[in-house]
Parts: sequence; structure tokens; C-alpha cells
Amino acid sequence: MSDLSSVEDAESDEDANEGEDLEGEQSDFEEKPVKRRRTTTNGTPKRTNAATPPTGSVNASASATKKGRSRLQGRLENMLAMPLDVLYEIFCLLQPADLLALSRTSKNFRTILMTRNSATVGAWKSARANMSVPGPEPPSNMSEPAWANLLYGGSHCWSCSSKNVQRIDFGLRRRMCMSCAKSNLVYKSTFKRKCPELDESLMDLLPYTHYGGWSHGHASNGRFYWMPSLYDMSRRVAELRKGRNGLTAVRNFREERLLIVDEIMQGVNEYEKWAEKVGHTRSEERSQGKEHRRNQIMARLIDSGYDKIDMGREFKMRSEFQSDKPLTETGWKRMQPNLEAYLNAVRNERLANEKKQLFDQRSRKAVLIYRDFLNLLFPQLWLYLPTTTSTLRDHCQSLPSLYALLTMTSEPTAKDWEKAATVLPSDVSTGLLARMRELTSLVPDPSIELPQQADLPLLSDDPERRRLLYSRLAVMDTARLVFRWSSRNTCVFGRDVFHSYEDVALRCGGAKLEFQPRASLAVECFAEYLGMNKNKVSVAELDASCAEKLVQCLSCKGSDSKKCFNWRGYANHYAFAEESTHVSPEFVIMSADDPNYKTVKTMSDTYLSVQYAKRFWACTHCADYHTRCDLLWGAPPGDKAFITHGVSISLALGTRQDVVAHAKLKHDVTDPADDVDIFFYPPVGTDRAAYSVKLPDAPDAPKAIAPAMSSAARFRCKHCPANVLRTFILDGVKSHIRAKHRTDAAPSDIVLERDFIAV
Repeated sequence: MSDLSSVEDAESDEDANEGEDLEGEQSDFEEKPVKRRRTTTNGTPKRTNAATPPTGSVNASASATKKGRSRLQGRLENMLAMPLDVLYEIFCLLQPADLLALSRTSKNFRTILMTRNSATVGAWKSARANMSVPGPEPPSNMSEPAWANLLYGGSHCWSCSSKNVQRIDFGLRRRMCMSCAKSNLVYKSTFKRKCPELDESLMDLLPYTHYGGWSHGHASNGRFYWMPSLYDMSRRVAELRKGRNGLTAVRNFREERLLIVDEIMQGVNEYEKWAEKVGHTRSEERSQGKEHRRNQIMARLIDSGYDKIDMGREFKMRSEFQSDKPLTETGWKRMQPNLEAYLNAVRNERLANEKKQLFDQRSRKAVLIYRDFLNLLFPQLWLYLPTTTSTLRDHCQSLPSLYALLTMTSEPTAKDWEKAATVLPSDVSTGLLARMRELTSLVPDPSIELPQQADLPLLSDDPERRRLLYSRLAVMDTARLVFRWSSRNTCVFGRDVFHSYEDVALRCGGAKLEFQPRASLAVECFAEYLGMNKNKVSVAELDASCAEKLVQCLSCKGSDSKKCFNWRGYANHYAFAEESTHVSPEFVIMSADDPNYKTVKTMSDTYLSVQYAKRFWACTHCADYHTRCDLLWGAPPGDKAFITHGVSISLALGTRQDVVAHAKLKHDVTDPADDVDIFFYPPVGTDRAAYSVKLPDAPDAPKAIAPAMSSAARFRCKHCPANVLRTFILDGVKSHIRAKHRTDAAPSDIVLERDFIAV
């Protein structure tokens, strides 16, 4: 906008006796782009139907005129015949944007609305008062239409017509986009560089703004001027200077401009506060409009049978709810299919989740029944039965009586749960026998005798009966029953194989369980070496008798010959060693008099101490170290809370020291023994340590002279004939000896003076 032209308009308004049209007002505040001529699809100018028809063809003229009309016309053609006072009453009920649009419809309306008289001015003032936040009074140098155009003329840039320009700059009295602000605003300190041909005193004659092109809506202390206004002001001053009494005219003009600029800048703060209030009010109105529209849509959906519980936050964020306009029938018909499809999907998902939640609650209740049953059994029997953790994970599929209640369509009654608890011992024993038959079918030895029925020993039974029943089932703890999973090179001994079934990684990986004959042979030979019955010795008996024994493999050569194992480690080593070098088990038990025994025993005890320190132990006399129910944070303790707010159920085992202290204190056991008073109850994926330790290096190893050897020294092999004079570097002579003379030797076994000499 040119501030000079606005001053001229203000001066002309004071002297004008006739009405002025909106185009004259708007040209000072809004630079409208030229409208393009309508064209056809191929780019040629579109013909109008205003051509004169042939003489005498009245019907053709009428049809051509009618055909050229794109919409119904004439409904308000007699509106101007109404009395002016009636028109002004109508105008007073409108808003400023309506009056602006009406003034652009025809010259007659423009003449009426632009006439400067009390009635017209009153209509514009009433229109401002009709707004939710009444507009402020216009400055003294702006007319009502121009002020209305600035405030309500549309949110577009006055220079390039870019849309969505919400902010009004009351200092420059225009709307401008960021691009136009960056290209047209001149900072006071850069005035000489951007406008070298202009006088700096021109900035005193123009209003300014504190919002620069790169300020992103943040005010600063600097002053920014509109560049086109600077050039307009320069031309205006130049014209005054050339005229009659030029210096006086310029001086008077400057005094007037200083007063105008001062008035403009004094009103900026008040106008910006009004604009901020309007912004808050519009935001509240939009929020209320959105809320009302959302309530209308949700009310219709609820009337259609949908549940409000499915209309969550994500549903309310859909695009159908983002408009603040009232809901119409056309809009409802357009959005109804999409909303109903969404709600149907949400409802189906909710029902599926509710069904799963109910299924999980039944599963947790069934697992508690199974836990209570396990607590009645002899604790060592837990090693042969599914854990509560795996039972909950598999939703009791291994227990048919409980699984049937989980899949019922109706809610199981208390009698149904009691009946399932009665049948549960039969399900457990049947499942145990089936698993034992499955395992023995993998063993190529028919001598294993399984019981015909699995009577489960209880804690309440007398010790003799309990020992008898447990011995029938403990046939699966025979040490020579060694298995392996096809995806792992580790062996599973005796009863530990039952819990290895619960390893999810093995089951999901498609691994198969198979018998390991080489490891079984190694265990049999080891049992015979100790004078035990190889067919009946149990894993627990070998653990007890071999606690202090370390085994060396005689078939290993080189560095492997320095390894020592416990009995499990040797069986695992022999099972996966090269069959060409390990034809049969050949081993020796390290003597306690061996000088390396104490060192190796210390290292092996380290493995056991780590295992003892872990919570892998339970008591054979009670069920205190069995299960622990994990609840959601904040849920009250108890079985009922676990059913509704449970997370998981896990083993509540203790360290070996804890369980030993428990047996002494609670059960009056003087010296608790493994597999008698306490037992190792490893979690899924854990087994007794099958470890190996390495013997220390021989004291004659040439480690002291190695650093003294120079990289440039040359050596000769002593194993070669004397007439061979070939020399090597240190690494070369060792590689030569290992390749030609001592193929089974390690690099550390090749010693200076014995195998090679320095030249």
C-alpha cells in the first residue's frame, strides 16, 4: 500500500460531495491481479452468446440470451426499487464481509454503499458491531469501507493474492505473505544498501512495522518499511518540490505526515490487542463448532446402534470431525459409510480383545488350580511335570480337563472348576506317562521298564510310600539316558530332558529331540570305571560321587590334551569329538596328588559356586520355593488380583545357601544333602554345568626368551638332516616344524634348542 496515496484519499474524502466507489478505496489497500479471460479446453477464447442475432429472429435472440445465462437471474432485480430506509435497515443486519461482497455486485449497490452520508456510515458501523468481537473504530484518515476491507476483506496477500494470510499489519495497514515481506520490507539499517537513490529522511514520513520478513511472527525493536511506499513518497516529495513554493509545500507536507505517522503508530498496539482477542474468540468458536458437529455425528451413530465405547480418541481425530461447520444431510450421507466401516472394524477388534482377555483370565485361574495341585505333590516330581509358566503360556493345552473350561462359550460355574480339579490328577499322570513313552521310544534299548500307571507321590504320604512311588518314575533319571536337540551341540542328561521341551526357542526353531549314543556310551564307561551299575546309576548318584573328580581325555592331542572335565563335560566332549581320533572313550581321573589338581579344582569350584549362587534350588520337604505370581503395578496381592490383573507366573526358587538354611531351620535337617533334602530345579533352558577347565602351561615353556628374540634373527630346524642349511625366521621355523615333523604339537610346545637353534 502506498501511504502517500492513502493520505491523498483521506484529503479527497474531506472535500468530496459525491459518493466514492469501493474500487477507489480498495486500490489503495489491495493490489488485485488482473483477471484472465475464460478460455475453452483447447486454449482458444471462449465465445459469449452476446452476438447480435439475424434481423427478425426474435426467438433466436431470446434462446441465445437464455442459453448464455449460467444461473438463474432476476430474483433480486427489483430490490433496488425498495425504499432506501428499508435497504439501510437490511444493511444494518449484515456483517462487514457481506457489505463488501454486496458492493461488488453492481454499480448501483456500490454507489449506495460508498456514499459518504450518515446512513451509509451507520450501516458500516452496525455491521462492525454485529461481529462476535466488535471491530474498533477506523482511524481518522481511513474511510469505513477501506477499514472494513482491511479487517474483513479476506485472508490473502495484498500484493500477490497468496491465501491464508491471517495476520494484519496495522503499522503498514496491509496483509502480506512471508515471501512479499522478505522481498519488499526494508530494514532501517540496510536502507542505504537497498535504496541508495532515496533520501533517508523519507522514512520519517511513513509508518513502519516491527515484524521483519524472517521474524516468523515475532516482533523486534527494529523498524521495517514498505519499499513501494518509499518510492511513492519520494515521487510525491519530488513533485511538491518542483511546484510553486516548493520548499514551503514540502515543509508543510512533512509536518502533516509526521502527525499522521504518529497517529498511526499510536493506534497499532490497540488494534493488535483487538486482533489477538479476535483470534482467541475465533479459536473458541471453532472449537465449539467442532464439538457441536462431533456431538451431532456421534448422536446419529449411537441412534444407528453403535456403542460410544468404540468412539475413542483416534475416531474423534478423523477428518470428518475437523470442520466447525454444522452438519448437513448431504455431508452426513457422504461420511456415513466411512464412519460405519471404521466403527465396525473397531468393534470387531474390541470384541476380539475382550474375548482374549476373558480367555486369559480363565487361563490364569486354571493355572492357579494346577499350581495348588503341584504344591500337594512330592516337590522333586516337579522336575518331570510341566511348569506353571509353560502351562500359562500354552493355555493349559496339556491338561484337557482345564482346557475344556477355557474354550467354553458360556462362563464356567464353580462346580465346573471343582470337577476339573478332581480330574486334574488323572490328566497329569496320563500326560507324564505319554511323555515317558515318547522319550523311551527314542532309546534303542528295550530294557527300560516303565510303570503301567503313574501314581503321583504326595507330600502327605508316608516316606516309604513316597519313596516307592517316586522310584518308579525316577527311571527316567538314569544317567545313560542322554539326549540332544538337533539344533544344539549340547547334551541333556536324565530328567532334565522333561523341562527342555518347554524351551520356546527349540520348539519354534523346528528342532527335534534325539538320543545321543556316543554320550550314553561315555557315561556307561565312566560308571563302570567307578564300579557302578551302568544300566541303573542315576544322574543324581553320579553328581554326588563325582563332585570332586576331574577327567582328562586321553584321545585328545595338542592343546586339547590340557583340558579337564567334570563327568557331564566329558560326555558332552566325547559326543561331538572327531570319531576318527575318539574311537572309544579313553580317559583318566586326575589324582589329588597331581601338582595341577589344586589349581584345576579351584577353577572347577568357581563354576559350581556360580551355579550355587543362582536361584535354581528348591526344598524337597515343602512347596515354599515353588511359584510366584507377578501382578500389574498397583494391583493388590492375592489370587483374585492375579486372575484379573496378572502378568505372569514364575518359579520362586532360592540360592543353594538359602534353601540349605531353610531346611535346617524349618525341617530340622542337620546336614541337608542334594536330591535328599534340597534339589536343583533349573528354569527352562538351564542345566547342570557341563564344563571344562584348562591345565596350566608347563614350567619349561619358552615364554621368557621369546621377547629377547629379534624379528631379524634366523633359525635352523634340528629335525632336518645336518646337510640341510635352510634358515627361517622365528614364526617360519615353528610353522615348518609343525607341518613336517611335529604335526600334533601346539606352537607353544616348540622350544628353542630342542626343536630349532639360532644361526
